[in-house]
Amino acid sequence: MTWTDRATVSNIFGILMIGIAYFMDMKFKEDYAFWMYLFGLIALSLGLSVFNNDTIFRFVLLGGVNILLILFSLFINRNVFLVFGAIGLTQFLARLSWVFFEGSVFFPFTLTIIGVLLILLGIYFQKNRERIQENVINKLPLFILNLRPMKNI
Repeated sequence: MTWTDRATVSNIFGILMIGIAYFMDMKFKEDYAFWMYLFGLIALSLGLSVFNNDTIFRFVLLGGVNILLILFSLFINRNVFLVFGAIGLTQFLARLSWVFFEGSVFFPFTLTIIGVLLILLGIYFQKNRERIQENVINKLPLFILNLRPMKNI
């Protein structure tokens, strides 16, 4: 088995675990889903980080998946998706800066700027989370809002 095959298995396993956790989140009143979300996101994140991002499509897909994880955290009100989305977005931006600044003296400065900007965005997000979450949720149609687990709201 190649590393890409292993990453594909990890991604499929992670998506299945997240799906099962979402079902558990919808079905049970107790919070049984957290650990399934956590280990599903670990498997998915590790699988995504191993993928060979040799094409621009896969590279942009990696960034898009991490942004979707952050948005999904607002939808179901689970911080674990926010943490993994932020880590993945940081990894994506670091890889992007490596592509553009490889061998350059500006590479450490670029990473520092990205890190500081992500910290500032995190602080802004934490202070305005309810307003941001309300704006995102209010833009969704009713049939999608019915898919939202209500106990986490």
